[in-house]
Amino acid sequence: MDYWQEYSEYLDKVKVKKGGKVEFETKTVCYWAFIAIINNKIRIKIILRKVGKGNIHFWSIIPIWKTKEYADIKVVSLHKGNPKED
Repeated sequence: MDYWQEYSEYLDKVKVKKGGKVEFETKTVCYWAFIAIINNKIRIKIILRKVGKGNIHFWSIIPIWKTKEYADIKVVSLHKGNPKED
């Protein structure tokens, strides 16, 4: 059973160390995103990443929206930085 809300997978050039040298190789990069709601008002997106056959690791956390209500109907506004409480 999967619980992620977003998934993307594509080929990308990534840095790898080989014999003390840094080179670029094309590998499959996978991202999973999970959305969390804090205090029924603020949403954050937590992103995990996997490069090639490596381990899945934490990649980023992003504040997304501030909602005035959290129910079947939501009023959403986009914010940059820390949202102010009403």
